[in-house]
Amino acid sequence: MASDLAGTRVAFLVAPDGAGQVELTEPWAAVRDAGGEPVPVSTRPGQVQAFHSRRFTTSTAATTST
Repeated sequence: MASDLAGTRVAFLVAPDGAGQVELTEPWAAVRDAGGEPVPVSTRPGQVQAFHSRRFTTSTAATTST
């Protein structure tokens, strides 16, 4: 099962103004654990901010979808 997504890129559409950390990190880890490559995609290039309980936590770089 660890290679179900081997060689597959999976896009995660993320709001640039904030995304729930758990809603992003849990599926992200599941894709990675299944052998896939998670790719953040946003409506604006640059950093996207994650939050937890209304507090901003980590940020990650994202590309824009065309």
